Amino acid sequence: MSLTTFGQQSEAYAPLIFNQAMTQQPPNPFIYGPMIRDAQKFFGRIAIRRQLLSRMQTMQHTSIVGERRIGKSSLLWRLHEEAKQAMPEITIVYSDLPDVADEASFYACVCRALNQPGTEFGFNELKRAVERKPAVLCLDEFETVCADQKFSVNFFNSLRSLAQAGERWTSYFRSALPVRVSYLKPVQIKV
Repeated sequence: MSLTTFGQQSEAYAPLIFNQAMTQQPPNPFIYGPMIRDAQKFFGRIAIRRQLLSRMQTMQHTSIVGERRIGKSSLLWRLHEEAKQAMPEITIVYSDLPDVADEASFYACVCRALNQPGTEFGFNELKRAVERKPAVLCLDEFETVCADQKFSVNFFNSLRSLAQAGERWTSYFRSALPVRVSYLKPVQIKV
């Protein structure tokens, strides 16, 4: 049988096989695109969400790591939403750090997210904000923003000292216990 003949025979059967395959497989709930904010469209990751929520409740510093486009931002957003419900006594803030280019803009972004009054923001204002009410900061893209040379060693040391000063705040950023996010297994994606 020649390749051409095989191709001709396959074409006759291709629509039937294709249609059968389409009706037997469940729809893929995952989309390539922006972060998933709708809880109805977020699937799986139950065990890791429990682990991360437990760490939040005990104010443990955590860094969520994994390959690009694997769902870390969606997971962080979902965790942020679940934590707000589970821990109303703590301020839970999510930020992807828009317009953060240096230390001053970082402090301004975070202080505003924590509803810190004022117009001038720095480390002391951040410290006052978390002294008023415990806070968890879910900072997306923190490592990307801070990879720039405009962030001093003192900046990171200040954040670390604030985080270690007590049980008043925690953040999901570098210098924390890593939690690896990987591809979902088929049993984890049932709709």
